[in-house]
Amino acid sequence: MKSLILGAIGDETTVPALIQVYPEGDLRKAKNDGPEYLKGVCLTFALTYLTGQPIGRTRWGADLQPENKKLWKDWWAKEGETFKVPAKKLAATWVPAYPILTEECAARCRAEFARGERQEQKPPPKKDEKPPEQESATPIPKKES
Repeated sequence: MKSLILGAIGDETTVPALIQVYPEGDLRKAKNDGPEYLKGVCLTFALTYLTGQPIGRTRWGADLQPENKKLWKDWWAKEGETFKVPAKKLAATWVPAYPILTEECAARCRAEFARGERQEQKPPPKKDEKPPEQESATPIPKKES
């Protein structure tokens, strides 16, 4: 999910955008491979990695508690004005290592995230339908040595 990328490359301005799209309700009852469940897991990992805060995260992963969105909003209301992304990530917020991304790529990912969250989610095409045309993805530039 795009939110995982933003969790890895985001900055202070990314946090409220991720909190805004964090799903509400008790995601523990959602289907494990369903979109809301996966969205909750990805946003929990992204926010905890980006901020260093263990809200919604346990040693077993995302806890998906119904109050997590409120807890993130409350934390941001208190800490948002002075918050800085920690340079050193805490062990409790571990996610897999990501390749080094350029600022241009990071800006493009942020823009795609913002654009995607504003668009209505469309169901997949039926078996006999041709999928809708999609914009071609711009490749991520490789870092020069």
